[in-house]
Amino acid sequence: MGSEYPWGKETDLEKMTYEIEDAHPEVNVIHGEAETTLELKGRTLVWSGRLSVTTDARDFFYKYTRELRRDGNLIKTKTWEETIPRDLQ
Repeated sequence: MGSEYPWGKETDLEKMTYEIEDAHPEVNVIHGEAETTLELKGRTLVWSGRLSVTTDARDFFYKYTRELRRDGNLIKTKTWEETIPRDLQ
């Protein structure tokens, strides 16, 4: 999906994948990818994100990484990670 503006063009992409087994919730996996591209005069900026949620019998494991690239060169990256108790879920 994209939009054009007087200052440039924006394109957004998202994809989520779920690998779910109702009988075995301790092995479920969620993966996600997102990307926003801004085509501006003289440069292109791309924000991308990768999500992973996995689980075992006790916990959920959350990991998200966000990156910013300018003209293909990595400018900044940050990763968030957290372990979340299942709390009978």
